[in-house]
Amino acid sequence: AGYRLTELEFLPERCVTFRGTECRACADACPVGPAALVMDDTGHPVVRSEGCVGCGVCVRACIAHPPAFTLHYAEG
Repeated sequence: AGYRLTELEFLPERCVTFRGTECRACADACPVGPAALVMDDTGHPVVRSEGCVGCGVCVRACIAHPPAFTLHYAEG
């Protein structure tokens, strides 16, 4: 078992898919794939924390400004 260094938070209020714009930038960029990040039936991103490795690729891929994802570094 490893230690998680970062935790990903998704902020729907920043995500363009909640304002009617189709986007898959985060899901397409995710190196882990559907185990970590999927688009739901309504076209919104869903983070699966059990699969997410906290790499931050989705943060950089996000087209929103500021990005709809933010990484929090774990204490310790």
